[in-house]
Amino acid sequence: IEPVEMKATTAVTQTLTCNILVLGWLPSTAVEVSWKDYDDIENSIKDNTNGYTITRGTVDKNFVQKSTLTINPDRLSHVDLGLNPSIVSQQKTYQCSAKSLRYPDSRASPYKEFVVTYVYLTVKQEGTRDAPKDTQAKISCVAIGLTKELDAVAWEKPNSGGKITNGVDGYVIDAGTLNADEMTQTTVLTIPADKNTADAVYTCVIQSNEHGKTAESPKRIKVYSKILTSGEERCGYGTILLIFLLSVTMGDF
Repeated sequence: IEPVEMKATTAVTQTLTCNILVLGWLPSTAVEVSWKDYDDIENSIKDNTNGYTITRGTVDKNFVQKSTLTINPDRLSHVDLGLNPSIVSQQKTYQCSAKSLRYPDSRASPYKEFVVTYVYLTVKQEGTRDAPKDTQAKISCVAIGLTKELDAVAWEKPNSGGKITNGVDGYVIDAGTLNADEMTQTTVLTIPADKNTADAVYTCVIQSNEHGKTAESPKRIKVYSKILTSGEERCGYGTILLIFLLSVTMGDF
Protein backbone atom coordinates (compact mmCIF):
# COMPACT_ATOMS: atom_id res chain seq x y z
CA ILE A 1 0.00 0.00 0.00
CA GLU A 2 1.45 3.37 -1.06
CA PRO A 3 -0.68 6.36 -0.06
CA VAL A 4 0.26 9.71 -1.57
CA GLU A 5 1.24 12.53 0.77
CA MET A 6 0.11 15.95 -0.41
CA LYS A 7 -0.45 19.61 0.35
CA ALA A 8 -4.04 20.83 0.34
CA THR A 9 -6.34 23.71 1.22
CA THR A 10 -9.64 23.60 3.08
CA ALA A 11 -11.57 25.94 0.78
CA VAL A 12 -12.15 23.59 -2.17
CA THR A 13 -12.76 19.86 -2.64
CA GLN A 14 -9.68 17.70 -2.09
CA THR A 15 -8.91 14.18 -3.31
CA LEU A 16 -6.57 11.86 -1.39
CA THR A 17 -5.03 8.83 -3.11
CA CYS A 18 -4.05 5.37 -1.89
CA ASN A 19 -2.24 3.13 -4.40
CA ILE A 20 -2.42 -0.62 -3.79
CA LEU A 21 -0.15 -3.09 -5.55
CA VAL A 22 -2.26 -6.19 -6.25
CA LEU A 23 0.41 -8.76 -7.10
CA GLY A 24 -0.59 -11.64 -9.32
CA TRP A 25 -4.29 -10.84 -9.29
CA LEU A 26 -6.51 -10.44 -12.28
CA PRO A 27 -6.92 -6.84 -13.37
CA SER A 28 -10.67 -7.21 -12.96
CA THR A 29 -10.36 -8.13 -9.26
CA ALA A 30 -10.09 -5.05 -7.08
CA VAL A 31 -9.60 -4.96 -3.32
CA GLU A 32 -11.83 -3.29 -0.79
CA VAL A 33 -10.25 -0.13 0.64
CA SER A 34 -10.98 1.36 4.06
CA TRP A 35 -9.99 4.81 5.26
CA LYS A 36 -9.45 6.55 8.60
CA ASP A 37 -9.22 10.27 9.15
CA TYR A 38 -7.00 12.13 11.59
CA ASP A 39 -9.23 11.19 14.56
CA ASP A 40 -7.99 7.57 14.08
CA ILE A 41 -11.42 6.04 14.68
CA GLU A 42 -12.37 2.73 13.09
CA ASN A 43 -15.02 3.19 10.39
CA SER A 44 -14.77 6.97 10.83
CA ILE A 45 -15.02 7.37 7.06
CA LYS A 46 -17.94 5.93 5.16
CA ASP A 47 -18.82 6.42 1.51
CA ASN A 48 -21.21 9.31 0.80
CA THR A 49 -21.39 10.20 4.49
CA ASN A 50 -20.30 13.37 6.31
CA GLY A 51 -18.73 14.90 3.23
CA TYR A 52 -16.63 11.86 2.26
CA THR A 53 -16.77 9.98 -1.05
CA ILE A 54 -14.77 6.79 -1.53
CA THR A 55 -13.85 5.56 -5.01
CA ARG A 56 -12.53 2.01 -4.77
CA GLY A 57 -10.91 2.06 -8.20
CA THR A 58 -9.90 -0.81 -10.48
CA VAL A 59 -6.65 -2.71 -11.00
CA ASP A 60 -4.71 -1.48 -14.03
CA LYS A 61 -2.39 -3.43 -16.32
CA ASN A 62 0.47 -2.87 -13.87
CA PHE A 63 -1.59 -4.49 -11.09
CA VAL A 64 -1.96 -1.18 -9.26
CA GLN A 65 -5.31 -0.12 -7.88
CA LYS A 66 -5.79 3.60 -7.35
CA SER A 67 -8.36 4.26 -4.66
CA THR A 68 -9.36 7.83 -3.78
CA LEU A 69 -11.04 9.63 -0.93
CA THR A 70 -12.79 12.86 -1.88
CA ILE A 71 -13.49 15.40 0.89
CA ASN A 72 -15.88 18.28 0.30
CA PRO A 73 -15.36 21.81 1.65
CA ASP A 74 -18.04 21.44 4.34
CA ARG A 75 -16.12 18.55 5.84
CA LEU A 76 -12.80 20.33 5.38
CA SER A 77 -14.14 23.25 7.38
CA HIS A 78 -13.76 21.00 10.46
CA VAL A 79 -9.99 20.84 9.98
CA ASP A 80 -8.46 22.95 12.74
CA LEU A 81 -5.68 25.08 11.30
CA GLY A 82 -5.09 26.95 14.52
CA LEU A 83 -5.40 30.65 15.28
CA ASN A 84 -1.72 31.56 15.36
CA PRO A 85 -1.15 33.86 12.35
CA SER A 86 2.50 32.81 12.17
CA ILE A 87 1.45 29.22 11.39
CA VAL A 88 0.44 28.73 7.76
CA SER A 89 0.06 24.94 7.75
CA GLN A 90 -1.06 21.99 9.84
CA GLN A 91 -0.32 18.32 9.23
CA LYS A 92 -3.12 15.78 9.53
CA THR A 93 -2.61 12.00 9.39
CA TYR A 94 -4.95 9.81 7.36
CA GLN A 95 -4.81 6.03 6.91
CA CYS A 96 -5.87 3.49 4.31
CA SER A 97 -6.14 -0.31 4.39
CA ALA A 98 -6.92 -3.01 1.81
CA LYS A 99 -8.87 -6.26 2.04
CA SER A 100 -9.12 -8.97 -0.59
CA LEU A 101 -12.44 -9.39 -2.38
CA ARG A 102 -11.16 -12.50 -4.11
CA TYR A 103 -10.44 -14.15 -0.75
CA PRO A 104 -13.14 -12.76 1.56
CA ASP A 105 -11.93 -14.75 4.59
CA SER A 106 -8.52 -13.11 4.50
CA ARG A 107 -7.65 -10.35 6.93
CA ALA A 108 -7.40 -6.72 5.97
CA SER A 109 -3.93 -5.29 5.74
CA PRO A 110 -2.65 -3.04 8.53
CA TYR A 111 -3.56 0.62 8.04
CA LYS A 112 -0.88 2.66 6.32
CA GLU A 113 -0.49 6.21 7.58
CA PHE A 114 0.21 9.22 5.41
CA VAL A 115 0.29 12.96 5.98
CA VAL A 116 -1.78 15.69 4.36
CA THR A 117 -0.42 19.18 4.97
CA TYR A 118 -3.26 21.68 5.05
CA VAL A 119 -2.30 25.27 4.30
CA TYR A 120 -4.20 28.52 4.62
CA LEU A 121 -3.62 31.80 2.86
CA THR A 122 -1.92 34.75 4.49
CA VAL A 123 -0.44 37.83 2.86
CA LYS A 124 2.32 40.09 4.07
CA GLN A 125 3.85 43.27 2.71
CA GLU A 126 7.45 43.85 1.81
CA GLY A 127 9.08 46.81 0.14
CA THR A 128 11.60 49.59 -0.01
CA ARG A 129 12.13 51.28 3.35
CA ASP A 130 14.82 53.68 2.22
CA ALA A 131 13.82 55.30 -1.07
CA PRO A 132 13.84 59.11 -1.08
CA LYS A 133 11.24 61.19 -2.86
CA ASP A 134 11.65 61.45 -6.65
CA THR A 135 13.46 58.09 -6.82
CA GLN A 136 12.29 54.71 -8.03
CA ALA A 137 10.64 52.55 -5.36
CA LYS A 138 9.58 48.92 -5.16
CA ILE A 139 6.88 47.43 -2.97
CA SER A 140 5.72 43.83 -2.85
CA CYS A 141 3.17 41.53 -1.30
CA VAL A 142 3.92 37.92 -0.50
CA ALA A 143 1.15 35.32 -0.61
CA ILE A 144 1.93 32.48 1.80
CA GLY A 145 0.26 29.08 1.90
CA LEU A 146 0.06 28.22 -1.79
CA THR A 147 0.21 24.84 -3.49
CA LYS A 148 -0.51 26.41 -6.88
CA GLU A 149 0.47 29.64 -8.57
CA LEU A 150 -1.87 32.58 -8.04
CA ASP A 151 -4.61 32.76 -10.67
CA ALA A 152 -4.36 36.53 -11.04
CA VAL A 153 -2.48 39.51 -9.61
CA ALA A 154 -3.30 43.20 -9.88
CA TRP A 155 -2.09 46.45 -8.35
CA GLU A 156 -4.17 49.56 -7.74
CA LYS A 157 -3.73 53.13 -6.58
CA PRO A 158 -7.22 53.50 -5.13
CA ASN A 159 -7.03 57.14 -4.04
CA SER A 160 -5.69 58.41 -7.35
CA GLY A 161 -5.68 56.59 -10.66
CA GLY A 162 -7.34 53.29 -9.83
CA LYS A 163 -6.01 50.11 -11.47
CA ILE A 164 -2.37 50.15 -12.55
CA THR A 165 -1.47 48.68 -15.93
CA ASN A 166 1.92 47.06 -16.40
CA GLY A 167 4.15 49.20 -18.63
CA VAL A 168 1.88 52.25 -18.53
CA ASP A 169 3.10 55.51 -16.96
CA GLY A 170 6.36 53.83 -16.03
CA TYR A 171 4.83 51.29 -13.63
CA VAL A 172 6.15 47.73 -13.81
CA ILE A 173 4.25 44.77 -12.33
CA ASP A 174 6.00 41.46 -11.72
CA ALA A 175 3.32 38.89 -10.83
CA GLY A 176 5.96 36.47 -9.58
CA THR A 177 6.00 32.69 -9.71
CA LEU A 178 5.27 29.94 -7.20
CA ASN A 179 8.06 28.94 -4.85
CA ALA A 180 6.84 25.39 -4.26
CA ASP A 181 9.28 24.66 -1.43
CA GLU A 182 8.25 27.69 0.60
CA MET A 183 4.63 27.70 -0.67
CA THR A 184 4.90 31.41 -1.50
CA GLN A 185 4.56 33.80 -4.40
CA THR A 186 5.85 37.38 -4.36
CA THR A 187 4.42 40.07 -6.62
CA VAL A 188 6.35 43.32 -7.00
CA LEU A 189 5.27 46.78 -8.11
CA THR A 190 8.00 49.13 -9.33
CA ILE A 191 7.01 52.77 -8.92
CA PRO A 192 8.80 55.20 -11.27
CA ALA A 193 10.58 58.21 -9.81
CA ASP A 194 8.18 60.71 -11.36
CA LYS A 195 5.24 59.02 -9.58
CA ASN A 196 7.01 58.92 -6.24
CA THR A 197 6.38 62.56 -5.41
CA ALA A 198 3.75 62.56 -2.66
CA ASP A 199 2.03 60.37 -0.11
CA ALA A 200 0.21 57.48 -1.81
CA VAL A 201 -1.58 54.22 -1.04
CA TYR A 202 -1.00 51.20 -3.29
CA THR A 203 -3.12 48.07 -3.18
CA CYS A 204 -2.18 44.50 -4.11
CA VAL A 205 -5.15 42.34 -5.17
CA ILE A 206 -4.59 38.59 -5.55
CA GLN A 207 -6.83 35.79 -6.76
CA SER A 208 -6.29 32.22 -5.54
CA ASN A 209 -8.88 29.71 -6.73
CA GLU A 210 -7.52 26.96 -4.49
CA HIS A 211 -8.30 29.12 -1.47
CA GLY A 212 -11.77 30.04 -2.71
CA LYS A 213 -10.72 33.56 -3.70
CA THR A 214 -12.17 33.41 -7.22
CA ALA A 215 -13.80 35.64 -9.81
CA GLU A 216 -16.98 33.59 -9.44
CA SER A 217 -16.93 34.05 -5.65
CA PRO A 218 -15.46 37.53 -5.65
CA LYS A 219 -13.57 37.86 -2.42
CA ARG A 220 -10.52 40.03 -2.70
CA ILE A 221 -7.52 40.12 -0.43
CA LYS A 222 -5.98 43.56 -0.38
CA VAL A 223 -2.59 44.55 0.94
CA TYR A 224 -2.25 48.27 1.50
CA SER A 225 1.20 49.81 1.38
CA LYS A 226 1.07 53.48 2.32
CA ILE A 227 4.08 55.42 1.08
CA LEU A 228 4.91 58.64 2.93
CA THR A 229 7.43 60.62 0.91
CA SER A 230 6.96 64.15 2.19
CA GLY A 231 6.93 63.48 5.92
CA GLU A 232 10.32 64.55 7.14
CA GLU A 233 8.66 65.53 10.41
CA ARG A 234 6.89 62.17 10.71
CA CYS A 235 9.79 60.00 9.60
CA GLY A 236 12.68 61.99 10.96
CA TYR A 237 14.21 61.92 7.47
CA GLY A 238 12.87 62.20 3.95
CA THR A 239 12.49 58.52 3.12
CA ILE A 240 9.58 56.23 2.30
CA LEU A 241 7.70 54.77 5.21
CA LEU A 242 5.65 51.67 4.48
CA ILE A 243 2.60 50.96 6.62
CA PHE A 244 0.99 47.54 6.26
CA LEU A 245 -2.70 46.72 6.64
CA LEU A 246 -4.51 43.56 5.53
CA SER A 247 -8.23 43.36 4.86
CA VAL A 248 -10.72 41.23 2.95
CA THR A 249 -13.35 42.97 0.83
CA MET A 250 -16.02 42.01 -1.67
CA GLY A 251 -16.04 43.05 -5.31
CA ASP A 252 -15.18 42.05 -8.86
CA PHE A 253 -11.55 41.24 -9.54
